[in-house]
Amino acid sequence: MLIIAGCGIHNDGHGKIQHDGIHYFHICKDARVKYIEKHYGEGSGDGERVLNPTTVVSMEENSYCEMEMIPIEGVNSTIRETTVYLAKGAKLVVIEKLMTHDNQIANSNMIVYLNGEDSTVQVISRSVAKNNSEQVFQPIVVGNNRCNAHVQCDSIIMDNEKVRYVPEIAANHTNAQMVHEAAIARINNE
Repeated sequence: MLIIAGCGIHNDGHGKIQHDGIHYFHICKDARVKYIEKHYGEGSGDGERVLNPTTVVSMEENSYCEMEMIPIEGVNSTIRETTVYLAKGAKLVVIEKLMTHDNQIANSNMIVYLNGEDSTVQVISRSVAKNNSEQVFQPIVVGNNRCNAHVQCDSIIMDNEKVRYVPEIAANHTNAQMVHEAAIARINNE
């Protein structure tokens, strides 16, 4: 099953416009889901455009979920909250792509609970930060059973921006195999 969610804000005024979307998914045993979420902001006004999405996913035994989270452009600030619970044999792949510019602020908070035996998660964050923008990505993966987890965060910075990765892995079982890596590098403006 393919699910595509899109949230957009149009602001031609001077005040703040805000959208707080909430998505709940229950993925049944052996089901396969691909979820794509994109955000977009536009308008000729100087008012703030704010998008704060929340996604909660519960995955049953041997289910599979691939999530792509992509803010497209034009959003002044965003706080993304994602929580996922995995049962036995469930597999989750999260791909977050982000580019901020000007004075944009983007925060992404994610917590994944690997509750079932042989559950697996792969979290990949790719971002580019330009101008005076700020990004914070905080993925937390909790291994409560025999499981596998890999968290990878890579960012390119170009100007006066601030980028912070705060990956956390917590093993609450002796057979939880968990890895995280993060890299931030500057790119030549030319």
